[in-house]
Amino acid sequence: MFFQKRNNHEPFKINQLRIEHERTSKRKKIVQIFQIVALMIFLMMVFIMNVFSMSSLLSGRTTILARFHPSFYVPWNNTVKGTIEFDSRFNQQLSETSCSTFDHGDISSSSNVTSIFNCGSVTGKCRWFYPAKFFDMNCGVGKDYSYLVALMETMRLNKTLWAKMPLIILPTAAMNPQMKTHLRIDDEPFKRHNISMMHIHKTAGTSMVSAFSSLRSRGAKTYRHTVYWHGKSDEQNKKWWEMSSDFLDGTVKYQNEWGPKEHTLIGVVRDPVERFISAAGQAMGGLGSSSNGIAPILNSECIQETSRETLRCLINTVKKNSTWIEVHFTPLILEISFATMNKDIPVALFPFSEVPALMYELGADPTSKRKVGATTRKHDVMKDMSVQDYDEDMLRDVCEIYRIDILFLRYIGYATRCDSYIKFN
Repeated sequence: MFFQKRNNHEPFKINQLRIEHERTSKRKKIVQIFQIVALMIFLMMVFIMNVFSMSSLLSGRTTILARFHPSFYVPWNNTVKGTIEFDSRFNQQLSETSCSTFDHGDISSSSNVTSIFNCGSVTGKCRWFYPAKFFDMNCGVGKDYSYLVALMETMRLNKTLWAKMPLIILPTAAMNPQMKTHLRIDDEPFKRHNISMMHIHKTAGTSMVSAFSSLRSRGAKTYRHTVYWHGKSDEQNKKWWEMSSDFLDGTVKYQNEWGPKEHTLIGVVRDPVERFISAAGQAMGGLGSSSNGIAPILNSECIQETSRETLRCLINTVKKNSTWIEVHFTPLILEISFATMNKDIPVALFPFSEVPALMYELGADPTSKRKVGATTRKHDVMKDMSVQDYDEDMLRDVCEIYRIDILFLRYIGYATRCDSYIKFN
């Protein structure tokens, strides 16, 4: 009887255990669901905060420029002057000194030197330019925009300049006739000279930096100075800045003989109308810029059905929020000023059409291109975009955005598509 009773109660106990197990399983599932929901809420909050942060950047609220957008065609005035707290090295007082005797820089060529780097000569393919003289607050051609130089320095120091963007570099190479030439197209020996370059974005800079790097394997002494890299430690950036400053102090016009620290600094300039399209393709997630933080917003707001509609949206976005939002939109002259620390040094500036000649001088294939819009841009409408997509209003707007570049390029003697749209007194 004892065993019989026990057996009669066995199904009840098993059922109780099963019910308890089901309850435990349900509780675990509920906890898991709550954990998943909490995680999703957390991730959503992070996403919203990032979007808000990027949107704030686009709207200008996180930059010092918020009070006078769009910045790059605002001349110097008391309103702008009162907006920026300058670093001590820029606290110069405007004087009433006559500018009739102001030295804008020696742009003559060096005598008895045959080279495309000897600007102003028969063989020279470049123009000499002095950034500090252009932005001189008293007499420089670009004096009305000299506050932008101070602004860049302020943003560099407070770590808001070009966040998550590519670094600013100065590759250099000391070449000589004993270098290997078997990879050079015509096997002509290299000349003995020290050449360095500013990587001005969207002017074939990546191709030229690659060419500089390749010179080491042929026997050249090469080095790459870093001027600025957002996100690196204060100590590291300070070290790079000081090393680059010392290096820039050795900049000279092209010559036959070279001291141990002397070098000629070159750069490439490009028509702003063409460069804007290239910059847009890069800023929207092109090769090397997928992590810039701006691409998702630009893609969300501006990718349209046609290249022309997309271009119109991009122009409106930059016009509204300024070119600070992405380093590739930065005007040429501001990149040049920043890379040279606005020092009073000569810079050899080549038009974009001379890139093949420069590639040849660096021992590289003149037709080589590291970035081609049709293959490196993310979206089809961007791959197909060209200057043919501009209408008159868009051209006028882009030229106005890059008014400072038009002034600069006109000053050194290079024509642009904007010359009929922009007038200066």
